[in-house]
Amino acid sequence: MHRTTLSLVAASKYGVAVTLASIPSPKPNHLKRWHAIVGTIAGGILAQGGSLVFVVAGLGVLMVYHGQTNAKDLQQIPGAPLVLTVSALAASVFLLAASFATPAIAKVRIRPALGLVSAPFWTFPAAALGALGLGPIGSLVHEGVKKIAPGWTLGTIDFLNDFAAGNAALIVWPLLAVMPAFCEEIFFRGMLQRALGTTRWAIIVSGVSFALFHLDPHHVAAVLPVGLYMAWLAARTGSTFVPIMAHLTNNSIAVIALQFQDASAAEKASDSVPLWILPPAIIAVLASVAIVRHAMRRRDAAASASASPLRSS
Repeated sequence: MHRTTLSLVAASKYGVAVTLASIPSPKPNHLKRWHAIVGTIAGGILAQGGSLVFVVAGLGVLMVYHGQTNAKDLQQIPGAPLVLTVSALAASVFLLAASFATPAIAKVRIRPALGLVSAPFWTFPAAALGALGLGPIGSLVHEGVKKIAPGWTLGTIDFLNDFAAGNAALIVWPLLAVMPAFCEEIFFRGMLQRALGTTRWAIIVSGVSFALFHLDPHHVAAVLPVGLYMAWLAARTGSTFVPIMAHLTNNSIAVIALQFQDASAAEKASDSVPLWILPPAIIAVLASVAIVRHAMRRRDAAASASASPLRSS
């Protein structure tokens, strides 16, 4: 119940003991590790399982309605892209629900437990800059894995590229950029990582689990670099809003790029990243890291200076 009793006993001239107050103690600011691990497992199962059930049921209804028996080419089933996209939206909703339900059930303060706290201003444009650099790096990683193991894929990236290129930005951007950025970051960087701490181990677990959540081996490889970067941002700034900015930037740039080409060219886009872009991409990432470190050192120094008079008094 998180309650403690504060009693002040005063001996009056009549010798009467008086209890002044019984007040609740504040809720903890951090989830325990086992709370976060259970919440992560439950949220992951609900997100992936619920999404799968929705896909199977939705595609089954469409196939019966259109009299089709072959589901090998999902693009040929009318309405299939919408079903698959809404299922991805449902997965994001499950992640968000698990993220907020876990600290609520554990009786922990939700905002600090999930890292929904402020950070220095310059960490946000720095996060966006790092995401810009890691976008082509992730694409190059995807190309490499695609050449090494071309058959190890569920076709997720090609489908997402086709959907983003073939639909209006007002539909694509909220579904493929905004929702994943908020829901996945609050889940992996907020609920899971903050409970594990700020160590390298916590960063690795957060980044790798985020990548594995995408299931498709090609997709896992493509998002791993940015996943580790966002985990570092969360550890260094202590705020989930900063990696949300990086995630939103990464996904938004991909959506914008695909909007300028037709669906038939979407698949070719992932194979057209020139190698010359790698050096400036690495420079952008290093610059973003330097800016974040500088901003956090300034904030820590300011906090230390403001607290020093209290120590001396």
